[in-house]
Amino acid sequence: MDSETNNDNYYEYEYLDKCLEISTGSSLTEMISMSQQQPSSSANIRSRKSYTLETKLKIFEEFDPHNKNFTLLALSRKYSIPLTNLKLWLKQREQLKAKQQTAASKMRNMRHLSGSGRPKFYPEIEDELMIWIDSCLSNGLR
Repeated sequence: MDSETNNDNYYEYEYLDKCLEISTGSSLTEMISMSQQQPSSSANIRSRKSYTLETKLKIFEEFDPHNKNFTLLALSRKYSIPLTNLKLWLKQREQLKAKQQTAASKMRNMRHLSGSGRPKFYPEIEDELMIWIDSCLSNGLR
């Protein structure tokens, strides 16, 4: 009986393999090997990145809206930056240039325009706290 069951399973497998090959163009063994070669879905998740103002402006030095051979899509591919980020930066281009020229942005490694991020809940207290922290750091206290 065992040999009959094995024969039935073999013929059932062959039948399914042929049906699959007819409908998809590849056999079951090919599909299994292809599925084992593909990376897991966690490998496709893009991590969040932060870009400095200098980096953003350097990218746009290469961008010429009149050159159809070097578009935003080409920049996106060249620097591996999502196209939506580039479109947003293009809208903010003048603001980014102005921000780069201020003294505060040259002292710190600025990554965003003012007004973005979490709003202050207690602006007066947070300003006083920053003054106190600056005074402690200037006096050598850590």
